[in-house]
Amino acid sequence: MGGTLASITSAKESSAIMSWLGVNDVKLHLWIGGSDVSMEGTWEWVTGESFEFEEMRQISEPNGECTAVAYRKESRKCQLIAVDPKEATSFPASSEWKLFVVKSICPLGWEFIGSACYYHAAVEMNWEGARQHCQSKSGTLAAITSVEENAAILSWLAAKSAPFFAWIGGNDMIVDGTWKWETGEAFVFQGWSNGEPNGNGSENCLTVLSVTGGWTDYDCSLTLSDSVCEKDPY
Repeated sequence: MGGTLASITSAKESSAIMSWLGVNDVKLHLWIGGSDVSMEGTWEWVTGESFEFEEMRQISEPNGECTAVAYRKESRKCQLIAVDPKEATSFPASSEWKLFVVKSICPLGWEFIGSACYYHAAVEMNWEGARQHCQSKSGTLAAITSVEENAAILSWLAAKSAPFFAWIGGNDMIVDGTWKWETGEAFVFQGWSNGEPNGNGSENCLTVLSVTGGWTDYDCSLTLSDSVCEKDPY
């Protein structure tokens, strides 16, 4: 193509390129033309331009957008080496390493658990309000259909602050005692707390307690400060 890997030699040029990448929705780490292959710590551009402007940062925490890892063939281990497409980061140049980029499969703010994306909505709502809130985020109130899913969601919720009850997507509004999920999935696995359900027709919506994972039936018209939404990953 008659070109070289890009040299970024000024803050203005760096800002312009980052803006262009953002506009074009590029969320991957991209190679540019700097390396210290000749002498460790002495960086140079492939174009021969002076390496005076520097914007190198070592990143260690994921930001939910994309994660870059290096895979070492000999040890078969992965090492987190960079995240955040808006940051310039140095990568090993050795052929012993290969670069992989893993895009997030859930939207920002959602958590991938098992095979679905979950969202903790900390908003005071009754059950119908929570259902509509999840729908506004292209999801549904969560359906918990296995002991493994229940345990995983419990672990996720328990890591949050104080214990709380949260709306999930079960209800027996049509026939009292016949519970169903908003998603239409079979209501086979049941994680009821001891003595539940006990509403006797007055408590027709399902909640989960964050510290035990136990389910309780609750009056749908009353409000709770928390809900759990679910949707399929990308």
